[in-house]
Amino acid sequence: MSTATINWISGPVLRAHTNDMFHINEAALVGKQQLLGEVIRIEQNTIVAQVYEDTSGIQPGDQVVGQGSALSVKLGPGLLGGIFDGLLRPLHTDTGYFIQPGMTLPPCSMAEFTPLLESGNEATQGSMVGRVKTAQGRMQYCLVPPGINGKVSSIVEAGNYHDEQVVCVIEEDNGTQHDICMSHHWPVRQPRPVTERLPTW
Repeated sequence: MSTATINWISGPVLRAHTNDMFHINEAALVGKQQLLGEVIRIEQNTIVAQVYEDTSGIQPGDQVVGQGSALSVKLGPGLLGGIFDGLLRPLHTDTGYFIQPGMTLPPCSMAEFTPLLESGNEATQGSMVGRVKTAQGRMQYCLVPPGINGKVSSIVEAGNYHDEQVVCVIEEDNGTQHDICMSHHWPVRQPRPVTERLPTW
């Protein structure tokens, strides 16, 4: 992972010096509390990052650690019934009535999975892989993520699985395999593709 050293900070925006490789929109963890931020500019050996949490206590000399991937949110069956901040990190009163620094993404949750495909079936983006029933009892569907098309090489039997466990493997014609889970991570700056937009009335 890439690292940088903060040399200037004002409010939620900081500048940090680095000799490593960072990318625009890359997620970064800032300081000892690992506050979540995003690289918004790169100027030679200096990165500019915005932190999406209270930066009180962050000072020059603290470290910024790049995560190697774009700032993303976790999408899946565990979202229903929860309360989250703008980056889909869970909010609850177990640790007090104020947002705690360094909040993380939602932990894995268990769900009942019933397959709707079999090995050898064709699967394209948006295809229903299986039915998902969470602890709240609401039925949902596990879909093939955007950009994946091929044949089902394996799929699990009906049962309870955590949402980041592989439930299906899809193989493209060129041999590339994709592990499908009930949840996946999606970059916040990348719009979700749609086949058709329905009228709101």
